[in-house]
Amino acid sequence: MSSSRALAAALCWAFALGCSTPGPGPDDPPREAAPQAGPTRSSDRSLNDPPAGPTYSSERPLDLAPEREPPAPDISICADRGSFSDGAGITPPLAAHLELGYTFTFERDGADEFERHNGPETLLRAGVMEDRLEIRAIWSGWTWTEFETNGGDEDHDRGASDLVVGGKVKITDQSDWFPRTALIAQTTVGAGSEGFSTQEVDPVFKLVWFYDFGNGFSLLGNGNLNLPSDSEGRFCQWQASICPGYMPIPGTTVFAEYFFIVPATRDTDAAHSVDVGLLQLVGKRFQFDVRVGAGLNDEADDFFTGAGASYLFGPPGSGG
Repeated sequence: MSSSRALAAALCWAFALGCSTPGPGPDDPPREAAPQAGPTRSSDRSLNDPPAGPTYSSERPLDLAPEREPPAPDISICADRGSFSDGAGITPPLAAHLELGYTFTFERDGADEFERHNGPETLLRAGVMEDRLEIRAIWSGWTWTEFETNGGDEDHDRGASDLVVGGKVKITDQSDWFPRTALIAQTTVGAGSEGFSTQEVDPVFKLVWFYDFGNGFSLLGNGNLNLPSDSEGRFCQWQASICPGYMPIPGTTVFAEYFFIVPATRDTDAAHSVDVGLLQLVGKRFQFDVRVGAGLNDEADDFFTGAGASYLFGPPGSGG
């Protein structure tokens, strides 16, 4: 009986041990904790699990669209014509200025009268280097003259002026009180009509300066060395000008100018003249001009007036 009880007790104890889960031993690896209810971390989800909420990435999504550069600003005209003085602006590359005009000149010497008409005065400027260099070609057009003496005799003549070629290079930009400066070198080619051209190569060198004071005020000037020739050979002629300008409203500039040429011709005195004028922009590429002036001494023309128009050709944004 006692042996039966002992056998039953042993069987029950063995069953109890087989059904129980033993705890980790000192040499057993740690067991994973059972999952708990609550927020799921991204590291605990499989790749196929749907996101449990908004997700964030430290990398920006790949943009396959090409980047678009902002459009280049349109270029603006900087005409040289309108006054005796040339400007200090440079034509942008891939662009060209075409400047056309007409000038009427009148002079009275005692009872004799002289009239001269020039047109179309043509200046073509093409840009080579950005804000540095341009090339230029000048033709004063056809010249018509009329001379009337005191006795009523009249003499008419006409012919072509000479062709001038050259270039303009910027020297300095405006800085503090120092103006923007440029150098123009050009020469005739001896292709004009007799009586209206020396038919020689006559070089001219011009130092151009310009200062912008702001608030619409500016000052322009030229210092020129001309080496013309006549029947006696070549001689030296100096020219200079100063031209203050004011822009009362955007696009409209009024100017007054003084200039002299010494000698006016070989072995004569200097010719001194003044003029006033208006430059009017129409948009960014078109400008028209008008001027009227008078001589201050006998060597200068008594009266002159003229008008013209300029246009800047080139694709939008050419030249920056």
